[in-house]
Amino acid sequence: MTKKWSIVATALAGVVMCGALVYYNFIDKKKVVEGVAVGDTCPDFTVDTIAANDGVFGFDGNEYNLYANNGKVRVINFWATWCGGCKEEMPHFNEFAKAYPEVEVIAICGESGPKDVVAEWMNTDALHVQASGWANFSLQFGFYGPDDENVYYSLGGTGMLPMTVVVDEDGVIRYNKEKNLDFEGLQQIVLPLLND
Repeated sequence: MTKKWSIVATALAGVVMCGALVYYNFIDKKKVVEGVAVGDTCPDFTVDTIAANDGVFGFDGNEYNLYANNGKVRVINFWATWCGGCKEEMPHFNEFAKAYPEVEVIAICGESGPKDVVAEWMNTDALHVQASGWANFSLQFGFYGPDDENVYYSLGGTGMLPMTVVVDEDGVIRYNKEKNLDFEGLQQIVLPLLND
């Protein structure tokens, strides 16, 4: 009798798990926003910026606003301190920002904890992205936390990182994917926009 109940309990647990997977992956899509596909006008957003002062990162009291920089091609990368793929691609984004200063590149970190944790993490050089450290990066850094997750979701994020959105000088989304990119991939996406 005990073996029979064990089988029934296992089967029931499997059904509940399958139901939860279907619900959260296919039915509960309320965070996904319509209108952020390639060719749509990118929704405006503002995030706090993180900057180095004498080699130490912290929140500088400034903000990054997408439309304050209209007239430029913008590369918006969403990442997190726990995301391995994000860490791998960050040096490529930095290299791209150095090679193409006419393109605005911002890496926006999303974390569930307080924003100071991100600056502290960056100061420990936990990423070890290059020997010279974070302070020598050419790209801008921004932050969105649990209170303003809508920044990520408003641009079509579904919960996967890294995610990159490329916006042309008129504010139109030209690329929007949740996947890793390298320097060459960035060139293939962005350089045709600079030659328009």
